[in-house]
Formats: sequence, C-alpha cells, structure tokens
Amino acid sequence: MKKFFQHINLPQAGLFLVLGLLFGWIFFGTKSAPAEETDHDHDHVHATAAGESVYTCSMHPQIRQGEPGQCPLCGMDLTPAAAGGGQLEPVRLEMSPEAVALARIQTSKVEAGGQLPTKPIDLNGTVRMDESRLFSQVSHLAGRVERLYLNTTGARIYQGQKIAKVYAPELVAAQKELLEAISLQRTMPELYEAAKEKLRQWKLSDEQILEVERSAKLIQNVDIFAENSGVVMQRKVSVGDYVKAGQVLFEAANLRRLWVEFEAYEQDLGFLKVGDQITFSLEGKSYARPITYIDPAIGARTRVAKVRVEISNPTGKLRPEMLVRGQALAKAVASPESQLVIPRTAVMWTGKQSLVYVKVPDRDIPTFEARKVDLGESLGDQYQILAGLVAGEEVVTYGTFTVDAAAQLNNRYSMMNQDIEIGPAQEEEKEAMPQEELPSFVEEVKRADQEQLDGLYAAYFQFKDFLVQADSVQAKSALASLGSTLEALSFGNLSEEAKAAWTQAQQQMGTVIADAQTESLATQRVALEPLSMELIRVVKMFGVGTGEKLYVQFCPMAFNDKGAAWLSNDSDIFNPYFGDLMLSCGWVEEEL
Repeated sequence: MKKFFQHINLPQAGLFLVLGLLFGWIFFGTKSAPAEETDHDHDHVHATAAGESVYTCSMHPQIRQGEPGQCPLCGMDLTPAAAGGGQLEPVRLEMSPEAVALARIQTSKVEAGGQLPTKPIDLNGTVRMDESRLFSQVSHLAGRVERLYLNTTGARIYQGQKIAKVYAPELVAAQKELLEAISLQRTMPELYEAAKEKLRQWKLSDEQILEVERSAKLIQNVDIFAENSGVVMQRKVSVGDYVKAGQVLFEAANLRRLWVEFEAYEQDLGFLKVGDQITFSLEGKSYARPITYIDPAIGARTRVAKVRVEISNPTGKLRPEMLVRGQALAKAVASPESQLVIPRTAVMWTGKQSLVYVKVPDRDIPTFEARKVDLGESLGDQYQILAGLVAGEEVVTYGTFTVDAAAQLNNRYSMMNQDIEIGPAQEEEKEAMPQEELPSFVEEVKRADQEQLDGLYAAYFQFKDFLVQADSVQAKSALASLGSTLEALSFGNLSEEAKAAWTQAQQQMGTVIADAQTESLATQRVALEPLSMELIRVVKMFGVGTGEKLYVQFCPMAFNDKGAAWLSNDSDIFNPYFGDLMLSCGWVEEEL
C-alpha cells in the first residue's frame, strides 16, 4: 500500500477521505454494496434481520434487500433469494431458476467411450515435383553436339522425339570395323556379329546397320531420341559442346503427377497417419487426398516434418512451388480411460490450471460446483479430460463465465477468487500457483504480425476506456469488436511452441469475450480482469506491436481489496474497475 499512497496527491487525498466516510456508511450501515454503486444505489441495498425474506436480482446476486423492488443496477424485478444459500460449500453456487434462464446457461453430459471427435489440423504446403518422375536425358555416345532440336527450358519432350544430333568419331570407327568384318563373315562370323552389336549399343537400328553394309557409306552424325515424356527443367549443353557417353543433355520431369508436401508440427504428428485425408484447394478446385508418406525425421531448424499427398495433373494447370493451405481431420488416439471429452466452451483456463462448472444433481435450486480438471489433447472445439470428471456428470457449456462472475460476486470459489477460506479437505485446491515464466517469441513476429497486434490492442483499449466511462452499451459493442479482431488475427510462420502459446491465449480470450456479451457493467468489469491478464501474457510473449511501450496498471481495491490489473497505452491512471468513483486509484505496476 505504500507504493499506492505515493501516487496520491492532496486533492485526491481529500476525495478519498470523503469516499472513506461514504464506504464506511455503506459497509457498516447497510452490510452489502457492490463496488461500482453510486450513493443513490446504496439507498436501495440493505441487509435484513434474521428470519426476514431476502430479495435479490437474478443477474446481480450481490443486490440483497428485505422487500420486493427493482434492481438498482439493471432495473429488473427482484425475486426471493434461495433459502440456505449461505450454508453452501465455498466451491458451490446456487442460482435462481430465473437467473439460469436469463443467462441462458446450458449444460451437457460428459460422455465416455464411443468414437472420439476429429482434430482439425491446419497445414501449410507446397506443390513439388514427383521425384519418381524426374529423369535425365543423356547422350549414349561421346562426340560433338552438332544440333539441338530442343534448346529452351520449359519445352515439352515426347518419348521417341529427336532432341539432338551428335558427331561421334568412335561411331565412325566402329562402322569401319563392321565393313572390314563383312569380308570375314564366312570364316569369322563371331567377329562380324560383335561389330554389329557394338553399333547397336550406340543406338543404331538394324535398318541403319543394314544400310551401312549395303552402301558402304558411313553415318557421320547420329540422332539422340527422348527416352521419356516430360518438360525440360534445365538444359545442360549447347551446340558445339563435346560430350562424353552418359553425359546429361537435359534435366526433365513428367508433371502429369505431382506431390503436395505439407509441414506438420511436432505436436500434431501424433494425430496424423498414412491414409488420413487432407483437404485443400488449388486453382479454384477442391481436393481431398490421402496421406501417402510422413517424414520419419523432423527438421532440426524448422521443427516440422513433411507430410505428402499425391495429385494428378493431366491438364498441366498445377505447377511446382505453388503454395497450398490444407486441413487434416485427424482422429485422436486415446486410451479408454482418457476418452472423456467436453466442449471447449466449458473450460475456463487459469494460468496452469483449468476450471469447469459441474451441475450438482438432485437439487431443487440450480447449483453449480467449481471443479478443477486435467486437460488432455485439444480436439478442435473439444478437450479430452484426463482427470476431474466422470462420465454422466453435467458441465456448463454455455454461460460458463456468467456462472463464474456470479460466484465471484458472491464470494465463492471461482476463476478470479481462488483465495477464499475453504475447508481443510480443499486446502490443496486453494494453493496459489507460482508466478508463470513466459517464453519470448518477439523475434519470430514479423512487421505484418506487429500491425495485427496493434489492431488487437487498440480494440482492447476501446473496451477498457468505455468501462472507465461506465458506458456498458458501448462497452458491449467494443467487446464484440475485440472478439472479431481476435478471431481474425493470424500470425505468419511461427515455431511450434509459439503457435501453441498463441492458440491457447486466443482460445482463452475468446471464451471470456463470448461469455461476457452483456450490457451489465458489473459483469463487463469482472470480465476485464481475466481478459487483461491473458493479453498481458500475449504482450510479454509476442511484443508491443509497432509501438514503443505499454503499461501494466494495478488497482489494489478492486474486487473487495483483492486487486486487479489492466493494460494501458498511457502511463496516467484511469481506473476501469471503478470509473469516476475512484478514477485515479492504482499505479503503474510494470512497463512492457
């Protein structure tokens, strides 16, 4: 607190004195009041004597008074509070049926067994030449290149086509040997046949050999014919060059069949196997092809492995080095005991722990229990559950954040309220997690990615500023805009670790935003805290964008003196948790 008072000037001290008197009257005269209420609001909120009926708001359970009326925060009619609510265990929360209906809270059963859902894996790839269809066209004899029938890269070759004419002195000498062997044909037929076979080895046909015998005219130049069909990828010789037998004249490839090589990160390789389908689009046409090969080694620098599919190219429209984006719908591989799955929307992530809300069965009043779970693999829009749930239990899948906000406001155990007094059996659960040490991926973030981060931060600052102004209508619109910006943000090439970190942060912020789409200022301010903490993590891992500096600011009085932080692009304090009530409460905790 010493650091806090160092930031307070004389006018602010006077303001806090008045506020101190006001809050003393609130807390000791009325026993209950939310942090953001005005003096007019306090006139409507008071405790009742033991045994009297207590009325509360379905959406703001912190409002409690001894007679029917309207909620001073949202104007809704107050309803009788659930009897005995104060006797619940700290990890449980009762909500009236009206509150459950208004918040549109939905649950689903945890299922065991059956077929696991597929995991969508996004992949980047490149069209490559099929290595089995690459060939080198060589000269089968030594000599001087007299003519090239193909002399440009990209020219098409057809099997049997003339591609070059070569003057071969050795061929001339071999023909002379044949003519001399003709006279010895009767006495030494083996010598005659050997001379003919030598010419055949140099690709002279039997007709050409017979013509040499009949006319005694030597063939000076011999044509080289293409052995395969394809496209010239590289020309190796020019007219006038001397070549050796077996020397390459052209490098060529048959492009009627191609490979598409995708890059798969280490964390995804366990879900991919030969035969799985990858869908992708090229030249406006969609394809689905099975994986034919997975690289057994991972690149030391890139940390990815090649995953290959094959594709026919009869028209030649597809070209090597085209870029491709594809997706594999891979099935998770899991043991029977880990085949519990729940929707992603049910999970609230709290640093290194995950929290869900389980509906307590056989209760007349809807009751929800906070439960920590161990997550397995992320399976698209679902998670595997390794521990913490059993088959048949119901978890909140829509409105999770609303339940958590209600638990926080009622001083129950929640994602943002893990330090309350709970029983000895739960003492281990309440232990605070150590400070998380975050990796830095700033070096991987390109200029275009920094500009995207600028947009994300700007959308957050707009939402935060409307909370400063206590404008819940504009804040709701700004929160929706923040959600759209977050969903559209896509980094360039990142390492496996960076990609996983961003995906996790994106999912956690998306869950908070989706559950906080309300015009309730109290709920919006509750949502700001986990949203801010996750965004601060993003700044520390991926940088401040194209700007120079951002500030982590902290208010020690938020949420019943538990304190809460937020992110700002201005070093001056404008408190979003209290607005005008305590606009300057807080200090700069950290400069990023």
